[in-house]
Amino acid sequence: MNLEIRSGRLKKRSTTSKESKSYSPNTGTLRCIKQSFDYKRYNPNSSCSPSYTFSKLDRFNSDIFEKFKNMTPFFILNKNSPKRSSIYLNTKKIHISSPEEKLKKIKEFSKKEEIKAEINRITRNRILSSINKEKCTKLSEKFSRFELRKNRREVAKLKRAWILLIIPCGIAYVIKKLIQNRKILKSRSKKKILWLLGISKSLGRIMLKFKRLRKKMSFTKLVILGKYAKRWISNRKKTYKNSIISCLENTIDGSLITSVMYLWKEKILFIQRSLKTWLKIRRIVYSLLLEKWNAVEKEFIDEKQRKKDKKRVKKTAFKEEKILLESFFTSSIKTAKIKAKVKSILKNYKEEVKEYISHIKTYFKRSPTLEIELFNGKSNFRPKLRIIDLVKEITKEMLIEMIQTTYSELLVHKVNKH
Repeated sequence: MNLEIRSGRLKKRSTTSKESKSYSPNTGTLRCIKQSFDYKRYNPNSSCSPSYTFSKLDRFNSDIFEKFKNMTPFFILNKNSPKRSSIYLNTKKIHISSPEEKLKKIKEFSKKEEIKAEINRITRNRILSSINKEKCTKLSEKFSRFELRKNRREVAKLKRAWILLIIPCGIAYVIKKLIQNRKILKSRSKKKILWLLGISKSLGRIMLKFKRLRKKMSFTKLVILGKYAKRWISNRKKTYKNSIISCLENTIDGSLITSVMYLWKEKILFIQRSLKTWLKIRRIVYSLLLEKWNAVEKEFIDEKQRKKDKKRVKKTAFKEEKILLESFFTSSIKTAKIKAKVKSILKNYKEEVKEYISHIKTYFKRSPTLEIELFNGKSNFRPKLRIIDLVKEITKEMLIEMIQTTYSELLVHKVNKH
């Protein structure tokens, strides 16, 4: 490639030199026929040669070497050309050496040039071959695309046919493989199960043998230690008998029975007194609740009377109803209903107490030093339990509900009798 470029440049130089005929060998400048010099400017009317353009640098203020460098084609052509300098140095060396050495150097130089030419030729051929390959591939792709566009419908039909053929074949192949894998897994699992059975049987036999050996060893040890064990048991029996007899004698002979009897009497008296007080409190509570019941019942009857007065009903009918109410709600019915309500309240209170005890136990487990702190009075923890008051807990609304339910029950019972 470099040789072709240089040959083209030399041809251009030869044509320009023939046309101009004003080339000075000493200076290496080109003389134009028409020139116009202005002050610090150079403006030619037309180009001197058809293949060369002058530079637009200043020619009057610059140095002589720069002017010579810009105007001569020698420097333009030989700019950054290491080949000429190498040739010049080689010729210098050849002048100094003998003729035989000159021939050798010339041959070496010619060989190098031939090698370079061959390398350039090979690279050129490779580049051309790669370019041709790229062109061929592009053309083949274009033709294939053209054919695909041309035969689009036929290709689509073929695609569908191939897809319809491949899908069932693939499904059948997958099913076949799954069946084969299942068979392989079954065979492997059978082998592994048989292997495990053999190992487990062998281990079981070994364990049974070990148990038998242990029994034999223990029996031999017991036979050896049997005599000593019997002696030890007899001695222990004697000691325990003596200790029990001594305890019984001490209790009979000593003054413990009087203290036990005194404690027994105190406990029984405490239980009797507490039961008496509890029965008194119970009577008082039931009497208070009955009074509350009667008061609520009166209010309930008065409200009914007011409603009926508003509806303009005779007072005689209301009096009859009042008599019915008073006759049906006997004291036994009232006490039974109150007792049932008290039982339900006490059951709920019992559950609350159980929850409270479980809560305290968990708290004591979390902090084991709490008992000591409570005993010494150092801790701030004061668990509080709700103290029940039956008179306050049975409210007015509860009593109204109880009255309504009993009244409805009595009416239903009366209707069923009739």
